[in-house]
Amino acid sequence: MSIEELKKFIADAQEKLRQKEKSEKIFTFHFEFENDPRKGKPYAARLYIKDGKLQREFFNLDQTWGKKTILVEGDYTAHVGDIIEEREGGSWKNDYRYWYVIDESGQKILVADIDDSKAKAVVLNYLKGKINLKELLEQKK
Repeated sequence: MSIEELKKFIADAQEKLRQKEKSEKIFTFHFEFENDPRKGKPYAARLYIKDGKLQREFFNLDQTWGKKTILVEGDYTAHVGDIIEEREGGSWKNDYRYWYVIDESGQKILVADIDDSKAKAVVLNYLKGKINLKELLEQKK
């Protein structure tokens, strides 16, 4: 290896180390929404890509049923860079789902509304590894 190749290798390794250190930060978030379950039961889930398809890992949250409503509440944890989908509920015509990314300071930042196909495409590129967290946040601005 030449000196330039070694420098590039070291720089790449340092960047990967920084990313790994960031991803080990864990933050806790509270979720609490109530809705008519016939119109959309609230939930929170971590989004990821598996075999080229979007998948959801649902958080285990408490559910309290009423006469015509369900209350879903509880805390969940997420790492820096995780994409979280929160469904607040729905109506007969609309589904109130939002995609958030967890930034390095532990803030939950809205990156896509379920009806915004362009924003969703950017998030899917992030999940597929085509862009990084910084690029995702820059494209959101």
